[in-house]
Amino acid sequence: MNLKVNGKSTTKELRDAFMDSFDGMKIEFFRHSHEHEEGSPKKDMVNEELSLSELNASIPELQLSIDEQMTVNQVEDLFKERLGLHIQVFRKMNMTWIETTATDSYTLREQVNLSRESRGLSN
Repeated sequence: MNLKVNGKSTTKELRDAFMDSFDGMKIEFFRHSHEHEEGSPKKDMVNEELSLSELNASIPELQLSIDEQMTVNQVEDLFKERLGLHIQVFRKMNMTWIETTATDSYTLREQVNLSRESRGLSN
């Protein structure tokens, strides 16, 4: 997945692109950072659609490349280091979205497989 990102890009655009690329996975944006394998408080979640510049006034224009061999930790670090944004990756298990905190070291491919298995879908 390649994303062209700038300050006018929106949280919704990035969420949708991620969900389209990785079945049963989503990202959510948060106002504060978190440690590896640690959750983020729900009250810090950005629920509204915002431009990225509303979360970080100095968003650079760049291309983000995310592939299925990256771990959740790597994806979250990429957003933090390149864009100054705090995200959490979520996985759909059955009908519930869960933070992947206990499996942050798993690749996106492994996460997708876990999600698909829980929903009775073949890989």
